[in-house]
Amino acid sequence: MLGQDSSNAMEVLDKVEAILNPILSPRQPMQSVEKSIGPLGKEAQLFALHWIEVISVSNIELSYSFAILIRQAMASLGFKGSRAWLLKSLALYDREGLYPAILVLQDINGFKDRYIQKPYTCKLSEVKPHLDIFIRGLAGRSLLVKTGEEVFTDTQYLFLPESISRYRDKEKNRALYKSMACFLWAQTWYGTFKRTGYANPTTQARLDAYADLETAKRYFLALENIRLLAKIQRDLPGLYREMSALCPLITPDDVTWKAIKRKLSLAEANVEDTFEALDVLTSLNIPITATDYQGGLNLDDVELRIESRKRNALSEIENLLSKNEISLDRLEQAIEAFNEAQHGGEQCNNDTREGGGDALQEQIEGGATSTREEISLQELLKALNQDIAHFDDGLLGDMLNLDRDGAPGSITHQSLISEAGDFKRDTQIELDEWDYLRQNYRKRWCQVSIRDVVGIQDGFRQQTKEKYPFLLAQIRKIFESMRDQPRYANRQTDGDDIDLDAVVDTYTAKLAGEELSERMYIRRQQNERSVSVCLLVDMSGSTKGWINLTMRESLILFSEALNTLGDQYAILGFSGLTRQRCEIYTVKSFTDTKEQEISNRIGNIQAKDYTRMGFAVRYATQCLLKSEARHRILLILSDGKPDDYDGYQGEYGIQDTRKAILEAQGLAINPFSITIDKQAQVYLPRLFGPGQYMILDDVKTLPLKLSEVYKNLST
Repeated sequence: MLGQDSSNAMEVLDKVEAILNPILSPRQPMQSVEKSIGPLGKEAQLFALHWIEVISVSNIELSYSFAILIRQAMASLGFKGSRAWLLKSLALYDREGLYPAILVLQDINGFKDRYIQKPYTCKLSEVKPHLDIFIRGLAGRSLLVKTGEEVFTDTQYLFLPESISRYRDKEKNRALYKSMACFLWAQTWYGTFKRTGYANPTTQARLDAYADLETAKRYFLALENIRLLAKIQRDLPGLYREMSALCPLITPDDVTWKAIKRKLSLAEANVEDTFEALDVLTSLNIPITATDYQGGLNLDDVELRIESRKRNALSEIENLLSKNEISLDRLEQAIEAFNEAQHGGEQCNNDTREGGGDALQEQIEGGATSTREEISLQELLKALNQDIAHFDDGLLGDMLNLDRDGAPGSITHQSLISEAGDFKRDTQIELDEWDYLRQNYRKRWCQVSIRDVVGIQDGFRQQTKEKYPFLLAQIRKIFESMRDQPRYANRQTDGDDIDLDAVVDTYTAKLAGEELSERMYIRRQQNERSVSVCLLVDMSGSTKGWINLTMRESLILFSEALNTLGDQYAILGFSGLTRQRCEIYTVKSFTDTKEQEISNRIGNIQAKDYTRMGFAVRYATQCLLKSEARHRILLILSDGKPDDYDGYQGEYGIQDTRKAILEAQGLAINPFSITIDKQAQVYLPRLFGPGQYMILDDVKTLPLKLSEVYKNLST
């Protein structure tokens, strides 16, 4: 038996050596691998061999590091823990590269500590949906939560750690997430980074002036903690009680600190008071204790975000001026009203300083009915008010000093436009991807851009309707039959017909001497539809030409008929060029209702890159889950199997797409694929299962087949 085990070990080591051979050298010898794997038992050796092979697909050097550490990991973590340790390293490799991943492998003891903490660890992904809603309610604007290595805000995003295990209680760790997010929100709401005017120095510049920057930052945060908590206590007492119960604020028992605390707790206290207190404290050497939720400062990111917001707002104001939608006189009046609102009284000053702005809006409107352009101007001034208390010449001087006699549209400010860029930027999100070799997700692997398709007025809708009048009539007839199709309620006390099943049951009960039921009728009821469908359209390069034309014509005919039915529907296109450039093209969202504009967008659907499909299915699933319909359908129109430039082709792409389909089915979404790929019979059954796909012999039949499939799925 011993000889057999030895033979198995040699066989495993030979296979490992063959895998790692490209990087074996005196610096990375096979002997280190043999010392690690050789003493393991048979099951552990096979475990090591499997993962060495899997990791080598991603990076062979990472695979070698795993091989020389596996014995130590198995002794410390066991099978389950070693797998989690490895997957953590692979996830970091996907996000940050080789060396951070190797550091995770080398830090076995650190991982073990975190692994032990897992039962009471709270992950950001668990609380993020609730935090996003809660913070948006507090801020009244988009202030989103994102994962970060440090806790800070750049005034647009709140960066929180991926997981928290500070307390040995999961609910307390969940509460700590909420407290962190609320403290960061308070920094943006109560003016931690706000300047009196753009000519004044920034928060970063003011802190840089201190001899010991790190000490100045530490004291600044401690002082702001006092001021912001006092604001929260007055405005949101329930939230204050939660934060104080979790982590009470402890200040030094010092007469200077006590005096500062009293001043910063006043209702009118602002960040200028914080800097006055900072000047006093920097000369003292008093140890302070930070609260768990306090976080840190990343002022470089703050200043970049503020500058970007300034450029964007100024460019939009310039755009209103150049189109003569507002005049220079009106802009001057609005700015004057803004500055008066800042200094028109103590209460007004507090409102505008801390995000209220009601007094500002009343003065800008002047009691008159506001036009769309006036409202837009008010919103732009409010956006600037997040970062500035007073509009000075350093901000808008160039605009206010323009030649009033210039020709309409002569105000260009090209420098501002070029810096600000396009306002209608793509929305960027990150989606997971399934790696069947690892049997695990690559977290936030796909970088997804969500873009609106621009409509073109080329008469494509009318041309299609004129080209296929009889086909359109046929499709409409199919949809009208769905709308009028009744449903029947059995075993009613009255109705339109006899329920034969109920009659048989009643007769049987009579023979048995049992009580007879009066429910022996069928009642015809109106069919109340509650259906939403998302059409996911392949926009890969292989659809170029007549396939693209037929798809666009089919979508025109389908949408024309679907509008008569009243079902909710969305149309999304997709393509990919590596995981870094996954693209979703919104042709129609569930809320779009302008039929002509939708048709114009359909007419501009163009062939793009590759058929990376998994991310698109996941995004479409998210969209369908937001619809309120009881019956949700995902219709995928494609001309080929999953494929991309970066190794997504073959089994990898099929397995990822299959996993995405299974995810959708697990959320009560009914996916169905229609394809014209004649080789699809090889892979479609694996992706969708029996009866969940259709292969077309002739693409010209797509419009009618699409309608027939939809009828079968939605009734």
